[in-house]
Amino acid sequence: MDDTRAELGEVRSRGAAPADTERLRLAATAFLRTRPLVLGPFFAATAAVLALSGVPKERLAPLGVGASLLLGVFFVERARAAKGPVTPADLARSLALTVLGIGGAMSLTGGLVSPLVPMLFAPLGIGFAAFGPSREERRLLVMLALVVLSSGLVTAFVPDLALPRHAAAPVLGLAVAASALLLRVGVSGLTGAHVRAVHDRDAAMSALAAASAARTKELELVGSRLAHEVKNPLTAVRALAEGMAERARAKGQGTSRDAERLEVVLAEVSRIQEIVEGYAALARPLESVDARPCDLGAVLTAVVATLEGRATRAGVTVGLTLPDEASRTFTIDPRRVHEAAQNLVQNALEASPRGAHVEVTLTHGPEPVVTVCDRGHGIASEIRAHLGDPFVTNKTGGTGLGLAHARRVAELHGGTLEVLPREGGGTRAVLRLGPGVTKGEA
Repeated sequence: MDDTRAELGEVRSRGAAPADTERLRLAATAFLRTRPLVLGPFFAATAAVLALSGVPKERLAPLGVGASLLLGVFFVERARAAKGPVTPADLARSLALTVLGIGGAMSLTGGLVSPLVPMLFAPLGIGFAAFGPSREERRLLVMLALVVLSSGLVTAFVPDLALPRHAAAPVLGLAVAASALLLRVGVSGLTGAHVRAVHDRDAAMSALAAASAARTKELELVGSRLAHEVKNPLTAVRALAEGMAERARAKGQGTSRDAERLEVVLAEVSRIQEIVEGYAALARPLESVDARPCDLGAVLTAVVATLEGRATRAGVTVGLTLPDEASRTFTIDPRRVHEAAQNLVQNALEASPRGAHVEVTLTHGPEPVVTVCDRGHGIASEIRAHLGDPFVTNKTGGTGLGLAHARRVAELHGGTLEVLPREGGGTRAVLRLGPGVTKGEA
């Protein structure tokens, strides 16, 4: 138990997940259970071939002893694996022992010209697949280097140990078959474990994404409901404050303390309404698009009319330039485009000083383009690249939600939103309703 905990701790320190370690343990256990069942018949068949080929008994004896000892170790490992999963360290030690055992058998059968050379591919291939670049892999490579060096010395200095051709050929065939079968058992088990790991991770990510999407929809509903519930009392408060301010001005008390306080109330109510409307716009799912042929010029005319009172109170004029009526019909979602254009014009009004002019222009070519220009204080260069992101704004006390919603509307229609500096001062907001927009007949 302590060894297992140590192995798991070591694997965690290398960044592997416990689930990956458990899959490796299961694949290693399956391999160690199967290996002696493959090598037992191979050793017996090889011994029979060598005996029938006339190989002297004094050469067969050490091979038989070495093979019996190695097979005995493999059966002990099989018995241990039958009791429960082995550790990655158990697999690494077993593979290293296998490489050394094969090296010893190669030294007794000709060294580098031994027909048993293909048997090296099984433990090496399984080790590389199991551990990848790691300390265990480096150990296997060191073992391989030692085997190659010792076998090379045998080939060079004891050439008489090479098996005769009529004996080497069938042993080579048996070695290739046994090695291929061991690779099939070991590598396929590891590959299957990897595939299951990827599948489990994909399933977990899909479940997480589904849960996140469901949570997002719940938050959208909550945000939309909250904005709706807050909007109605705010409208009543604003109407009462406007009425009291109008009566104060009518009585000539526009400079009184109470009148100043009412103006502050109106400003704060307007700010709260802007925040609520921004959250409500973002909370409404943009998948619900109602695209239909409509007069985009009429949509912009309605926007300007909606904000006309606010512009008058701010001392700002608003102009609207439209193309010929026959060129203003496009397939769009008029409600969404109205919201986006209203946010842009409202931002322009709030940025403009008294006496300034805001110009709204509709142009068209392959796509309709709505441009809103003002002569306000402009956009700070350090935040220009991030405008359109929620809560990024150039306005004191602003939220940036209006621009964020306008950008989402543009993307919904396959277009873009750019906020650019205007030559001579001010800002130019360019709303392109792109390839997703088509001309149509209203």
